Amino acid sequence: WKTQPQKRSTSWLQTIDNARDEIRDIQEDTSSITDDVIREVWDKALARAVRNADREMGEKSSVSSLTWQECFEYEYELPLT
Repeated sequence: WKTQPQKRSTSWLQTIDNARDEIRDIQEDTSSITDDVIREVWDKALARAVRNADREMGEKSSVSSLTWQECFEYEYELPLT
C-alpha cells in the first residue's frame, strides 16, 4: 500500500482487511497471542514482511517502519474518482 500507491485497489483493501481478520481470529483461538506478544515480535515480523514485499515487487521497498495504527487501526480508502 505504501510502496506502490499507483497500484492501490479494492483488492489491496480486501487483502489488508483479510490479514487483520486473520490475526484477530488467531488471537481468539490462541489466547496467549496478545497484542503485547505481537508488539514483542514486531521488528522481526516487519523485517520478514519487507523482505517478502521486496521479492514480490522485484525491487527494494521504501518502507522501513509501520506503526500499530497503520497495521491494525487505520481505515484505508481509495480516493474518490
